[in-house]
Amino acid sequence: MSIVICAVYKNSKMCLASGKRAIKNGIVHNNFNKILMLRPKIYYAITGTAEAGLWFFDRLGEMSGLSDLDVKELLEWIEKDFPIHGFPKAAIVLAGKDEENNFFIFAIDSEGTINRPLITGENLAYAVSANNNIPLFSRYFGNMLKRSPSIESAMSATIQYASTVDHSISKKFDIVSVD
Repeated sequence: MSIVICAVYKNSKMCLASGKRAIKNGIVHNNFNKILMLRPKIYYAITGTAEAGLWFFDRLGEMSGLSDLDVKELLEWIEKDFPIHGFPKAAIVLAGKDEENNFFIFAIDSEGTINRPLITGENLAYAVSANNNIPLFSRYFGNMLKRSPSIESAMSATIQYASTVDHSISKKFDIVSVD
């Protein structure tokens, strides 16, 4: 029922998009904000149930609040100890700028699969997370990036497409851009 797309262009601009449909307490919500700011310049997005997403956000907030914990240490903690494995169909994406002002994308799903695309000043890196059909949606997004005038329009087209393939994905979405 969810899709999250994050892209970074030449380490100079990041866009993070997420569908707005969520299930909270067994009720479908079609206008749920699934992109949250974890820290200044660091954003969090979720696929899966709203309860799981908010619970994860609270745990990350506790870790993020430690003033001596930098982005690298936070991501290492998530890789090693984050309790996402008990939540089927859940995935989180953290993205933003680290202490050296470089962008990063970090995605992990309930099976422990991690996606950390390499970001350089020369490339466009991205990660797509969804409850189902990740390879299909990722290929579609990659193709849309070649044809669209902007990252945002490629994200919009991909989410619209995803909502036709999986009717549990909302056509409505939020997008956050950071320069």
